[in-house]
Amino acid sequence: MKGKNLIVCCISWLILSVAGNSNAADSESDQFYKPPPGNLELTHAFISPGGIFSPLGKFLLIRKGTDACVVRFAAFHREGEEKKGTIFFSREPVRTAEVEWYYQGAGSFDFSKPNVISGKASLRNASSFGIGRLSLKPTATLGFLCGAISIGWFDGIQIGFADINGKDDFVREIAPSKWTDLKDVDFSNPRLIWIRQPKYESERREVRSRYIPIEELP
Repeated sequence: MKGKNLIVCCISWLILSVAGNSNAADSESDQFYKPPPGNLELTHAFISPGGIFSPLGKFLLIRKGTDACVVRFAAFHREGEEKKGTIFFSREPVRTAEVEWYYQGAGSFDFSKPNVISGKASLRNASSFGIGRLSLKPTATLGFLCGAISIGWFDGIQIGFADINGKDDFVREIAPSKWTDLKDVDFSNPRLIWIRQPKYESERREVRSRYIPIEELP
Protein backbone atom coordinates (compact mmCIF):
# COMPACT_ATOMS: atom_id res chain seq x y z
CA MET A 1 0.00 0.00 0.00
CA LYS A 2 2.80 2.41 0.86
CA GLY A 3 4.42 1.64 -2.49
CA LYS A 4 1.20 2.45 -4.35
CA ASN A 5 0.77 5.71 -2.42
CA LEU A 6 4.35 6.69 -3.29
CA ILE A 7 3.76 6.03 -6.98
CA VAL A 8 0.52 8.08 -6.93
CA CYS A 9 2.32 10.97 -5.19
CA CYS A 10 5.16 10.91 -7.73
CA ILE A 11 2.75 10.92 -10.67
CA SER A 12 0.76 13.80 -9.15
CA TRP A 13 3.95 15.81 -8.57
CA LEU A 14 5.06 15.20 -12.16
CA ILE A 15 1.71 16.36 -13.57
CA LEU A 16 1.74 19.53 -11.44
CA SER A 17 5.34 20.25 -12.42
CA VAL A 18 4.62 19.93 -16.13
CA ALA A 19 1.53 22.12 -15.78
CA GLY A 20 3.50 24.71 -13.81
CA ASN A 21 6.29 24.78 -16.37
CA SER A 22 3.74 25.06 -19.16
CA ASN A 23 2.06 28.02 -17.47
CA ALA A 24 5.43 29.67 -16.93
CA ALA A 25 6.35 29.12 -20.56
CA ASP A 26 2.98 30.53 -21.67
CA SER A 27 3.50 33.55 -19.42
CA GLU A 28 6.98 34.17 -20.83
CA SER A 29 5.70 33.65 -24.37
CA ASP A 30 2.87 36.14 -23.79
CA GLN A 31 5.36 38.67 -22.43
CA PHE A 32 7.53 38.64 -25.57
CA TYR A 33 5.26 37.51 -28.43
CA LYS A 34 1.82 38.89 -27.59
CA PRO A 35 1.41 42.31 -29.21
CA PRO A 36 1.00 45.09 -26.63
CA PRO A 37 -2.02 47.39 -27.02
CA GLY A 38 -1.85 50.64 -28.95
CA ASN A 39 -0.20 51.81 -32.16
CA LEU A 40 2.83 49.51 -32.23
CA GLU A 41 4.35 51.24 -35.23
CA LEU A 42 4.79 54.30 -33.00
CA THR A 43 5.46 52.81 -29.58
CA HIS A 44 7.55 49.64 -30.00
CA ALA A 45 10.42 48.07 -31.86
CA PHE A 46 10.05 44.39 -32.67
CA ILE A 47 12.72 41.75 -33.15
CA SER A 48 11.44 39.05 -35.51
CA PRO A 49 12.99 36.01 -37.21
CA GLY A 50 13.28 37.97 -40.45
CA GLY A 51 14.56 41.31 -39.22
CA ILE A 52 13.82 44.30 -36.99
CA PHE A 53 10.73 46.49 -37.03
CA SER A 54 11.50 50.10 -36.14
CA PRO A 55 9.11 52.67 -34.67
CA LEU A 56 7.99 54.95 -37.49
CA GLY A 57 10.32 57.93 -37.91
CA LYS A 58 13.00 56.53 -35.56
CA PHE A 59 16.50 55.59 -36.66
CA LEU A 60 17.65 52.01 -37.07
CA LEU A 61 21.43 51.66 -36.82
CA ILE A 62 23.20 49.21 -39.11
CA ARG A 63 26.86 48.21 -39.10
CA LYS A 64 28.93 45.82 -41.16
CA GLY A 65 32.69 45.88 -40.73
CA THR A 66 33.73 49.53 -41.07
CA ASP A 67 30.52 50.50 -42.89
CA ALA A 68 27.74 52.19 -40.98
CA CYS A 69 24.23 53.19 -41.96
CA VAL A 70 21.22 54.74 -40.24
CA VAL A 71 17.75 54.25 -41.70
CA ARG A 72 14.28 55.41 -40.82
CA PHE A 73 10.85 54.81 -42.29
CA ALA A 74 9.06 58.03 -43.21
CA ALA A 75 5.83 56.33 -44.34
CA PHE A 76 4.17 52.97 -44.86
CA HIS A 77 0.96 52.11 -46.69
CA ARG A 78 -1.08 48.98 -47.38
CA GLU A 79 -3.64 48.86 -50.18
CA GLY A 80 -6.25 46.15 -50.61
CA GLU A 81 -6.93 43.01 -48.63
CA GLU A 82 -5.35 39.58 -48.50
CA LYS A 83 -7.26 37.26 -50.83
CA LYS A 84 -7.04 33.57 -51.54
CA GLY A 85 -4.48 33.09 -54.27
CA THR A 86 -4.28 30.61 -57.08
CA ILE A 87 -1.52 28.24 -58.10
CA PHE A 88 0.03 30.91 -60.31
CA PHE A 89 -1.03 34.18 -58.62
CA SER A 90 -0.66 35.11 -54.93
CA ARG A 91 -3.18 38.03 -54.81
CA GLU A 92 -1.40 39.89 -52.00
CA PRO A 93 -2.22 43.47 -50.96
CA VAL A 94 0.15 46.15 -52.23
CA ARG A 95 2.57 47.39 -49.56
CA THR A 96 4.72 50.49 -50.00
CA ALA A 97 7.23 52.26 -47.77
CA GLU A 98 9.36 55.38 -47.94
CA VAL A 99 12.85 55.22 -46.42
CA GLU A 100 15.52 57.81 -45.62
CA TRP A 101 19.12 56.59 -45.23
CA TYR A 102 22.53 57.98 -44.24
CA TYR A 103 25.84 56.23 -44.85
CA GLN A 104 29.27 56.60 -43.20
CA GLY A 105 31.88 54.39 -44.84
CA ALA A 106 35.14 55.74 -43.43
CA GLY A 107 35.10 53.55 -40.33
CA SER A 108 34.55 56.43 -37.90
CA PHE A 109 30.84 55.70 -37.27
CA ASP A 110 30.56 59.49 -36.85
CA PHE A 111 27.56 60.93 -38.67
CA SER A 112 28.47 64.53 -37.86
CA LYS A 113 31.34 64.45 -40.40
CA PRO A 114 30.95 65.93 -43.90
CA ASN A 115 31.73 62.64 -45.67
CA VAL A 116 28.29 61.24 -44.79
CA ILE A 117 26.15 60.55 -47.85
CA SER A 118 22.38 60.22 -47.82
CA GLY A 119 19.46 59.22 -49.96
CA LYS A 120 15.87 58.01 -50.10
CA ALA A 121 14.25 54.81 -51.32
CA SER A 122 10.72 53.94 -52.37
CA LEU A 123 9.89 50.30 -51.63
CA ARG A 124 7.04 48.20 -52.97
CA ASN A 125 5.78 44.65 -52.53
CA ALA A 126 2.87 43.14 -54.39
CA SER A 127 1.48 39.91 -55.79
CA SER A 128 3.71 37.32 -57.39
CA PHE A 129 2.98 35.04 -60.30
CA GLY A 130 4.57 31.73 -61.15
CA ILE A 131 5.34 28.64 -59.06
CA GLY A 132 7.91 28.24 -56.26
CA ARG A 133 11.40 29.41 -57.18
CA LEU A 134 10.12 30.40 -60.61
CA SER A 135 7.66 32.96 -59.20
CA LEU A 136 8.25 36.60 -60.08
CA LYS A 137 7.34 40.02 -58.66
CA PRO A 138 8.04 42.35 -61.58
CA THR A 139 6.57 45.44 -59.90
CA ALA A 140 8.30 44.94 -56.53
CA THR A 141 11.26 46.82 -55.06
CA LEU A 142 12.39 44.66 -52.13
CA GLY A 143 15.38 46.56 -50.81
CA PHE A 144 17.89 49.32 -51.38
CA LEU A 145 21.57 50.20 -51.12
CA CYS A 146 22.72 52.32 -48.20
CA GLY A 147 26.16 53.18 -49.54
CA ALA A 148 28.00 49.85 -49.69
CA ILE A 149 25.45 48.05 -47.48
CA SER A 150 22.76 46.00 -49.24
CA ILE A 151 19.51 46.00 -47.28
CA GLY A 152 16.48 43.80 -47.87
CA TRP A 153 12.86 44.68 -47.17
CA PHE A 154 9.67 42.66 -47.44
CA ASP A 155 6.85 44.35 -45.58
CA GLY A 156 5.99 47.01 -43.04
CA ILE A 157 8.54 49.12 -41.19
CA GLN A 158 11.03 46.27 -41.06
CA ILE A 159 14.67 46.06 -42.11
CA GLY A 160 15.45 42.46 -43.04
CA PHE A 161 18.45 40.38 -42.07
CA ALA A 162 18.83 39.35 -45.72
CA ASP A 163 20.25 41.62 -48.43
CA ILE A 164 18.44 43.17 -51.38
CA ASN A 165 18.64 39.87 -53.30
CA GLY A 166 17.25 37.81 -50.42
CA LYS A 167 20.65 36.33 -49.52
CA ASP A 168 21.28 35.75 -45.81
CA ASP A 169 23.75 38.18 -44.26
CA PHE A 170 25.24 36.76 -41.05
CA VAL A 171 27.63 39.69 -40.53
CA ARG A 172 25.46 42.79 -40.69
CA GLU A 173 24.07 43.92 -37.32
CA ILE A 174 20.98 46.05 -36.65
CA ALA A 175 19.97 48.05 -33.56
CA PRO A 176 16.70 49.98 -33.03
CA SER A 177 16.66 53.41 -31.40
CA LYS A 178 14.26 56.25 -30.65
CA TRP A 179 16.59 58.88 -32.12
CA THR A 180 15.14 61.24 -34.73
CA ASP A 181 18.04 63.68 -35.08
CA LEU A 182 21.21 62.59 -36.86
CA LYS A 183 23.40 64.45 -34.37
CA ASP A 184 22.13 62.18 -31.56
CA VAL A 185 23.19 58.95 -33.29
CA ASP A 186 25.89 57.21 -31.24
CA PHE A 187 27.04 53.77 -32.36
CA SER A 188 28.97 53.31 -29.08
CA ASN A 189 25.92 53.79 -26.84
CA PRO A 190 25.92 50.81 -24.43
CA ARG A 191 22.11 50.69 -24.37
CA LEU A 192 21.89 49.72 -28.03
CA ILE A 193 20.66 46.17 -28.61
CA TRP A 194 22.61 44.80 -31.57
CA ILE A 195 21.01 41.88 -33.43
CA ARG A 196 22.30 39.91 -36.40
CA GLN A 197 20.85 36.97 -38.21
CA PRO A 198 21.73 33.83 -36.26
CA LYS A 199 23.79 31.35 -38.23
CA TYR A 200 23.87 28.41 -35.83
CA GLU A 201 21.17 26.71 -33.79
CA SER A 202 22.77 27.83 -30.52
CA GLU A 203 22.56 31.45 -31.69
CA ARG A 204 18.93 31.05 -32.77
CA ARG A 205 17.98 30.07 -29.23
CA GLU A 206 19.55 33.27 -27.89
CA VAL A 207 17.73 35.59 -30.31
CA ARG A 208 14.09 35.62 -29.24
CA SER A 209 11.29 37.45 -31.00
CA ARG A 210 10.15 40.22 -28.71
CA TYR A 211 8.63 43.68 -28.47
CA ILE A 212 10.74 46.50 -27.03
CA PRO A 213 8.91 49.62 -25.72
CA ILE A 214 10.33 52.81 -27.15
CA GLU A 215 11.10 54.02 -23.62
CA GLU A 216 13.72 51.27 -23.29
CA LEU A 217 15.55 52.34 -26.44
CA PRO A 218 18.41 54.88 -26.41
